[in-house]
Amino acid sequence: MREQSGIDVSKIIHSHDQALQACDQLVETSGLKGRDLAEILLDRADLDAPGQEEAYARTLADYGRAIALAPDLATAYWRRGKANLLNSRNLPAAPNEIDIAIRLDPSQPDFFVTRASILSWLGQPGQALANLNRALVVDPHSVHALTNRGLAYFDDGDFDDALSDFDTGLQLSPGDAGLYGFRSAPGARQAMGLGQRPMKPRWPI
Repeated sequence: MREQSGIDVSKIIHSHDQALQACDQLVETSGLKGRDLAEILLDRADLDAPGQEEAYARTLADYGRAIALAPDLATAYWRRGKANLLNSRNLPAAPNEIDIAIRLDPSQPDFFVTRASILSWLGQPGQALANLNRALVVDPHSVHALTNRGLAYFDDGDFDDALSDFDTGLQLSPGDAGLYGFRSAPGARQAMGLGQRPMKPRWPI
């Protein structure tokens, strides 16, 4: 078995392939229709999204088919926009997908977090931060939004606000190892009196 840093890669690949086969079977033989079928198509699209050529062509077809079956399903647009961001396939089109998702369901903080990540990649940090603030208006306890806003502050050299968001996130999720790592970077810089602008982190989305 191939292992990397204690992770059984073969097991992960096998689990992915099993999940993909299960989706294929449900799509082709289950007789599901409408919204139920749309949900399965979205799951299969998410599994296929990192692939190339034929796999990604099917990804796009599945997202499109799911949206045609359930045009009011906000998560369908969000997941297609997120896939465009993660795989850098069509980044300029991704914000429009998230805009539609938010218009359909503005109660989901993760939609604003994803749009913030896209805007950051597009070089619009002010709009990205505004979306993170909106996410936290929707859900002040969103650790995901706090983490991303902390990273946005960190990128801008605002270590005090970055630490505040990381600390708040850890109060809500004390077992989050990633937050401890993020918090240590600006904390170490402050302790040493360093004020230079750090390299831009790649936000989680």
